[in-house]
Amino acid sequence: MERWRCELAHKNEVSLLRSEEEEIDWKAVGFKAGLEIHQELLTTRKLFCRCPPNLRNDPPHFTVKRFFRPVLGEMGEFDPAMLAEYEKGKTVIYEGYYDTTCTYEVDETYM
Repeated sequence: MERWRCELAHKNEVSLLRSEEEEIDWKAVGFKAGLEIHQELLTTRKLFCRCPPNLRNDPPHFTVKRFFRPVLGEMGEFDPAMLAEYEKGKTVIYEGYYDTTCTYEVDETYM
């Protein structure tokens, strides 16, 4: 198994080196990475609706099965990761509660 280590090369640049000290040219291989951060806020309602933000452990009142399907993103392109999941036939099962889950949360709200 190959070992890798991460080094901070410059202020805003991270260089990933193989254990043999062979540097990889990430621009040449087309590598791109992003960082997504989630924060749970102490609020009385959810961000996009007025439902209470309760975390629950009781059995759900209903489930919604969603199939992954590609849609155009903000830049007018399909997300390659979504296309890959779509080709695999992936699904997600959402659990909901009549008193804390609204149509917005299950993608049934029409604007």
